[in-house]
Amino acid sequence: MLPLIIFPGQQQLRKMSGIEKFPEVLYDVMPSGWMDTKSFQRFLVSFNKSLDHHLMLCPVILFIDGYTAHVMREAAVFCSENGIILHTLLSHATFLLQPWDVTIFSQVKTAWSMAVNKWMHVNKGEVLKKSHFPGIFHEACQELKL
Repeated sequence: MLPLIIFPGQQQLRKMSGIEKFPEVLYDVMPSGWMDTKSFQRFLVSFNKSLDHHLMLCPVILFIDGYTAHVMREAAVFCSENGIILHTLLSHATFLLQPWDVTIFSQVKTAWSMAVNKWMHVNKGEVLKKSHFPGIFHEACQELKL
């Protein structure tokens, strides 16, 4: 399952530089930089397609936080129709996911740090911009074989 990357701002995606370096990812642009109901719905459609692509049997459980964009009726209906069980974590209970920080996310953080260090070595003196993020993140994902 490849990620959804949300850029803050109001630019249209076709004007964003860097996304061509990781075309498999779902991209969105939100004024706040935070997910809204439409971007979450697009994520769910992508998530569902990835289940089909990887031949995963449903039902599957998708853990989400209680963010309002995640708990809309449309999302619940889509998930119900597609064999996705939305499990909403209690408010202020995301610490329950801390084991994932140690096992899964720490590997992503390490791969990200290595990819950034490599980019900085190759591009000495250049400022790292958000347009560089997709390419560097793609390299980190390749390192992890995601």
